[in-house]
Amino acid sequence: MAKVTLRELKELAPHIEAQEAQHKNYQVLPMFLPTDISAKKGTGVVKVVTRQNFMNEGIGNWVLYNTYRGGAVALGVLALVTFPVNIYLSALFGLGAGYSYGKFKFKDFIINHQLRERWLLEGT
Repeated sequence: MAKVTLRELKELAPHIEAQEAQHKNYQVLPMFLPTDISAKKGTGVVKVVTRQNFMNEGIGNWVLYNTYRGGAVALGVLALVTFPVNIYLSALFGLGAGYSYGKFKFKDFIINHQLRERWLLEGT
């Protein structure tokens, strides 16, 4: 094998034509993408997610996580404050606090369990 200098390679490069693959049974993907393993019928074993889509979904979950947490605390305080004044209004605020807390715990599970323990598959 002969050694070639960088200048010779630069001169040689415009004359090289790329050959298309005869059978394209594969798709080229960028490396190091977060993956979503899905059990839905018809989606295959692994669904590859781009970084931008992963971040859009993750940021939305994080905003809802903090919103539901603040809502649960605020509605719980309102339920306690309105209890001596109006029992029905207090019950309504209590139901809202319970709903917000349930949604908060659901988002907490997604962020702190599913996303931290997910598998990252790397493509080369």
